[in-house]
Amino acid sequence: FYTKSLNASIQLGYDRGEVVAITNLADLKTQQEDWSEAINLYTRAEVILEKMDYEMGLAYVYGPMGTIYYALGEPDSAIS
Repeated sequence: FYTKSLNASIQLGYDRGEVVAITNLADLKTQQEDWSEAINLYTRAEVILEKMDYEMGLAYVYGPMGTIYYALGEPDSAIS
């Protein structure tokens, strides 16, 4: 369902829906310990959120990204 939601949001140009679907997918990938894909998805959401100037959404994305980088032993990546 996340993928369908993502595709529909993209087709409609609905940025907020796109971010929600992407972060849901990223959360799922995090649970599956697919760290690389989770980081890619969170970064994708970050780009959209920056364009929207939505700081609260960015905070939601940065938290899990920092946790993943820490788990990977790359805490400095969380800072940059």
